[in-house]
Amino acid sequence: MTAMLARDEWKALSDFLALGAAALCVIIGLVLAVAGEDRVIAFHGCVLLAAAALAFLFMLTKIIDGRAPDEGTGYADGVVRAIRSVSNPDKLGHLGPVSDLARLPES
Repeated sequence: MTAMLARDEWKALSDFLALGAAALCVIIGLVLAVAGEDRVIAFHGCVLLAAAALAFLFMLTKIIDGRAPDEGTGYADGVVRAIRSVSNPDKLGHLGPVSDLARLPES
């Protein structure tokens, strides 16, 4: 029971810190958009302001709705059974031969 309470406290702290970071980015974006002397800086301030405001609202709605953790999108913990493909086997040369197919001469 105590471990569950501690976990809930950490979730609350992480939610608070995420909202604080988004709010800080909103403030920085607002300052850049309003006080930016260069048009490019003002534009990027507007982009930062919009993105941070959307992130803030998204996180706030998830917190208010009492989000349940989605188990389907978590990490797949367990033993690696097989690697079916390697996109660039040359980068794995330091591990030794990747397969017998890699050692065959090109024809």
